[in-house]
Amino acid sequence: MSIDRNEQEIVRNKYSQSVIDKVLGPGSEILTEDKEYEVISESPKSRYVTGILYPQKNQTLNSKIKASESQDDSEDIEDSSQDGFDPESEPIIVDNGFQPKSIGLSFYCKKVNKINVQVTGATYETVKNPPIYLPERFIPEFKQLLIDEHMENVVQWDEATHTFSYVDKYLVDPISLQEKVKTFLKSRKEDYETDSVSFYIKRLKEINYASDGKKGTTIKSCYQRVPFSVDIEVDLTTDDNRQEIKIDDKKIGLSLFTTVRTMENTSILAPTIVLQNCSKKTFFQCEISVQAGNEVVFYASEDVEFPNIDHLQEEDAKLLFSYQGKKTYAFGHGVSATWTPINKKPTVIKTSYIPTFDIVPMSFKINKLDPAILRPDSYLRENDRDQQIIYLNNFVDAYDQWIKDKERQIPDYTKNSDLFTKFADENLNKCRQCSQRMRKAIETLTKDKKLLAAFNLANEAILLQRIKKHEDKVECYSTRKYDILQNNDSTRFAWRPFQLAFILTTLCSVVYNDDDNRDDLDLIWVSTGGGKTEAYLFAIAMSILYQRLTDPATKGVGVIMRYTLRLLTAQQFERASALICALEYIRQHESSLGGEKISIGLWVGNNNTPKDWKEAQGALENMTERDSQANKFQVLKCPWCADEYSLIPDEDNKGKINKWGYAPATRKHSTYDLNCKNPNCEFKRGLPIYVVDESIYEQQPTLLFGTVDKFAQVPIKAGTNRLFKVTGENGRAYSPQLVIQDELHLISGPLGSIVGLYEAAFDYIMQQSGSRPKYLASTATIRNSKEQIKNLYNRSVIQFPPDGLDADDSFFVKLVDPCDMKNYAGRRYLGIMGTGKTQVTTEVRLFGAMLSSITELELTVEQEELFWTIVGYFNSIRELGKASTLLIDDVQDELTRIARRNSLSIRHLENNVELTSRISNSQIVDTINQLEVVHKKKNEAVDTVIATNMLSVGIDISRLNAMVVVGQPKLTSEYIQATSRVGRSTLGSVFTLYNAMRSRDRSHYESFTSYHQSMYRYVEPSSVTPFSKPSLKKAIAAVIVAMVRHTKCELLDDDNAGRIIDYTDTLEKVKKYLIARVSQNDGQGLYLDNAKELISSFTNNWLATAQEIKENDDEKFNYYKSNNSSKPNTKYLLRSFDRSSGDENEEPVMNSMRDIEETANLKIKGVIGYAEE
Repeated sequence: MSIDRNEQEIVRNKYSQSVIDKVLGPGSEILTEDKEYEVISESPKSRYVTGILYPQKNQTLNSKIKASESQDDSEDIEDSSQDGFDPESEPIIVDNGFQPKSIGLSFYCKKVNKINVQVTGATYETVKNPPIYLPERFIPEFKQLLIDEHMENVVQWDEATHTFSYVDKYLVDPISLQEKVKTFLKSRKEDYETDSVSFYIKRLKEINYASDGKKGTTIKSCYQRVPFSVDIEVDLTTDDNRQEIKIDDKKIGLSLFTTVRTMENTSILAPTIVLQNCSKKTFFQCEISVQAGNEVVFYASEDVEFPNIDHLQEEDAKLLFSYQGKKTYAFGHGVSATWTPINKKPTVIKTSYIPTFDIVPMSFKINKLDPAILRPDSYLRENDRDQQIIYLNNFVDAYDQWIKDKERQIPDYTKNSDLFTKFADENLNKCRQCSQRMRKAIETLTKDKKLLAAFNLANEAILLQRIKKHEDKVECYSTRKYDILQNNDSTRFAWRPFQLAFILTTLCSVVYNDDDNRDDLDLIWVSTGGGKTEAYLFAIAMSILYQRLTDPATKGVGVIMRYTLRLLTAQQFERASALICALEYIRQHESSLGGEKISIGLWVGNNNTPKDWKEAQGALENMTERDSQANKFQVLKCPWCADEYSLIPDEDNKGKINKWGYAPATRKHSTYDLNCKNPNCEFKRGLPIYVVDESIYEQQPTLLFGTVDKFAQVPIKAGTNRLFKVTGENGRAYSPQLVIQDELHLISGPLGSIVGLYEAAFDYIMQQSGSRPKYLASTATIRNSKEQIKNLYNRSVIQFPPDGLDADDSFFVKLVDPCDMKNYAGRRYLGIMGTGKTQVTTEVRLFGAMLSSITELELTVEQEELFWTIVGYFNSIRELGKASTLLIDDVQDELTRIARRNSLSIRHLENNVELTSRISNSQIVDTINQLEVVHKKKNEAVDTVIATNMLSVGIDISRLNAMVVVGQPKLTSEYIQATSRVGRSTLGSVFTLYNAMRSRDRSHYESFTSYHQSMYRYVEPSSVTPFSKPSLKKAIAAVIVAMVRHTKCELLDDDNAGRIIDYTDTLEKVKKYLIARVSQNDGQGLYLDNAKELISSFTNNWLATAQEIKENDDEKFNYYKSNNSSKPNTKYLLRSFDRSSGDENEEPVMNSMRDIEETANLKIKGVIGYAEE
């Protein structure tokens, strides 16, 4: 984006303040020059949705307010949850009712006798015929109009204040003056969005509207803000203190209650200050603040009540150690608490109805590091080999120096704690091990020429896949100069330090079967948007290239890359395909890489791609006949040339099958599924991309790219055997050498447990070639990774980058220096919780405020683009479904109201999209493409996109910068992942809308600042129990069958189930392996006995059935009975999980790992209501 960061900051500040003005106030209407004394045309209780202290009432409703999303709060409703609440006897209790009457603030401070508390806020008074401020640019035209239209006896002008109103007699005879204004407006017949002077006259009529009724003439009232600010001296020498707030010796209806606790054996006090409305008035925008100074010193709660480290679980203690620099200085009650400055000793603490927190972004910059070290074109084959090694050694030298510096700082971080000293030593020891692995890789590069050649080619492949135009790719490759790439802002690329470090750290274990770390799982743990994808794309290239250089006859699947969500897969597949095309292009020009093409296959579940050529043919025919048919081929453009019509023809040719780039997929045994239709593209004869299951089994793509759920097909499809093992013409067996799991944190819960059990089978199958594949994984949010990875993959984990002494600095990744903030972008979080309004009403007002604010700030189109598209994130499909209706009706009405009261063009919501599991894969791709469309004058860009947790991973659209999170997500990891979808390259804003009726939401709102400054600390541990009895009962049969079928060719085919009695040694070997795996992961002895029982039960049943059929010799014994296949005189070992009936000896197995729970339809008959007595 062409807007620099400073300009972005200005726009975001204006935008954020405009939204706050609309939902909290003041400043929601332009009738006055000074918003502190604003005049609004409706009751502030209706206008504003937060920041309200409601009056005390004697009566309560008979029924309690419930947190129902369907409530309409157009009427004020009092919550009865505070029945019996007596402010006199319980002054310090802050009521959490629907219509709260108090707010509070707690903190720690140095023991003093008194503190000064400032209380600010406002009331609103009704006014009639208030003066309306007129901007200076309209004054000449307005004054001339009064003269020309003879309106001086209707409207009076005040030159001193630049305001106008009806003449004074309006209060006596409003109807006649109003009619004159109506006549004037009718004569003008202007568009009030373009004729501002007429608009102001129209507003005069509207805000003072008079009407005749039975009780005479009534004039509409306006409401004028009356702000107040008062300093109160609070005595801290008594435990409890109450003061009625007075201004000029007059009580205003608010009371300040204070309770004080002295911390044991310290000179520290813990005051709690509560501001309470004790009157029958309503107060707005109240704030409590306390300043440091005059011996008042604030203390962080972590410094006052530091937990007993020895009583914490080790991981909790480690988190405390890593985040000890994050301090909490205040707690809110019924309101949020914040302090400034955030990262230092605060000078002021205060309450805030809309707390704001700017995330300090991560920096990938290493001072004084030669930029050439991080440039991939420094490592091309024609570059000096010795210089390359010098670059890499200098890189590791800088890391080693950082480690030495941290060693000297250990005493500053340990608080004289032996446990903290242990953590510091352990962390730096892991850093040293990381350095040693990098040194080993560099040394090996000097010894193994083929390793260095692969390293050079992998860097070149990364550069090629970054270049947009295929002509430029060819030129760069042929001329050996990549200036076209590096001189272009949109394509310029350099390794981030952590990426290069990860490449070096894992290099030897990725390519060498006998490396000491081959059986370890290396986990990239970097914040969302950090660039993890490029790091493992390089690992893929390195694995493929080195294998080809050392054995040009290599064939079959070499790398498996797995995802959990199809949305994630769709975007990442495009990037991986571009890399594979680059590698294949290089192979075609490098004889040393052999004759087998380098290719990629998309293997995903949920019927999102064709199963065979017939289904592909049907899908393509449907697309030629019906324009709206879902695209099951997933790839929309050639990833090499990116020509618009490379795969999908223009409108004139869509009816002709041979004009589609998908045509090869419809031909049986075709060597390609896709071919580029651009006659100038290097892949016009065929793209190395497969999307049809049958083609994938036959062609065995080099990189298998899929979702974890698809791997449930392995036990029930013989063809999947070709994905794990293939024998070359040289007689050598080839199997996958690298397995990558992206977004590891999503492999948890029931899905993770099933994945972990199936993983035992895959591990066993791939080991049969003689070596285990290398495992890599990535995540931005995970906790308890050691336990999770042990249960999933039976491997030890090495986290990268290893922790230093605090969470903000691992050398490769650290927080941006505040002095350098002007060059970096940080995401802004804002919290809001409705007071006296239902969640639905607050949601509508917030969406309306955000959508309208960006259009009314007099910005350029480029500036509007920053926050034009709003992302709505919901915790469930149910909540999202309501929002889709609100956007069509209520939010549009809110936009109309906002525009009309401020003479603005009405923003019409014409392009609203959805990203959920309810839409098809092809629709997902289309939606992502729509979201890429930039806002211009024609308003073709998306207005809103509403989504559930599908959005929380895999979306990388740089223009998305504004989000509403409706309700605090259940998991912190989900909250981090979801909100990280906005502000990825520019300044983003996230409004988190908390539900006042949910205690967890309220807690997060009250501790907003504390939570957001160290969100990663609160990521919940993952739970994976693959060997629990429920998991084993669901999947152990499938796991055993997969292991047997795919390791003994005589047992592979579907009708070979009965031959197991001839290969009992194979079955025993499988049993022994599984029991050993369970034992290795069952430290507490919870699972082993059940596992032995269930494994033996299934294998015994299999053998017994096979023996029975052999003796009878009149039946066949097949492995799997699907929903659509059931042959006569045939017994089956397994049946489809969702098949309603079957032989009691048939074990149900899943078609997808997402078939975790059976479902049942519930039909309710009769009338829902009270039961009759």
